[in-house]
Amino acid sequence: MPTKQTQSNRSLFFSLASFALLLCALSIQPVQADDKQPSGHKIHFSITESENVGNDRVSITFSHVAQGATPQSVTEQINKRMKSAFAVLKRYPDIVAQTSQYNIYPVYQKQLISHWRGQQSLSIHFENRPQEMAVLDEIQPHLEYKSMQFSVSDTRRKEVLEQLTRKAIQTYRQRAQLIASEFANAKYQLLETHINTPNIPVARALYARAETAMASDMSAPNVAAGESKIQIQISGRLLLKE
Repeated sequence: MPTKQTQSNRSLFFSLASFALLLCALSIQPVQADDKQPSGHKIHFSITESENVGNDRVSITFSHVAQGATPQSVTEQINKRMKSAFAVLKRYPDIVAQTSQYNIYPVYQKQLISHWRGQQSLSIHFENRPQEMAVLDEIQPHLEYKSMQFSVSDTRRKEVLEQLTRKAIQTYRQRAQLIASEFANAKYQLLETHINTPNIPVARALYARAETAMASDMSAPNVAAGESKIQIQISGRLLLKE
């Protein structure tokens, strides 16, 4: 025969089990959303505003390829050319310079090392101004010209984007009013809006690299900076109320 204590424990167990089942049942009940989806005719639309902006930033890349009987002689040749180039850059405090791609490797003939070859690149970045562009002529006696890239500076890009954003928002609102008017519905609501500013492609001015013996005698190429298109797109959903 079960004791009173045993019966009491069983009753407590069944009570706790029932309570746990109740909690589980409550937890799986679907949550009712407080906000109802607005009713009416939903229309997706978008507008784009753009502006062509003169490139005011330029990046030029130079390099030097050296050959020698030993790695040390190649290193000395490269370092000497780079030192001369940086001596030129000291006269242009607004130019930002960066070196890269410094490597030295053996050249083989019939599975034997014939000689050593090495190269290093130098990139400079500055505002597109005539007085700064003169550096191209001054560096070419020391390093070989490789490529040139034009772009819009961050400061100018920010200014243009602010202007385009104001203009695009105004156009966007006017387009919403036009759509509602054409649907003969004066009551409308903008449900959502997305503002997108695509990346600006870099304008490149590339030239075939001449042989090392000729490159130092080459004159600087005549180039035009050109323009970059900056654009902003706004898209959204419009609700024509019933």
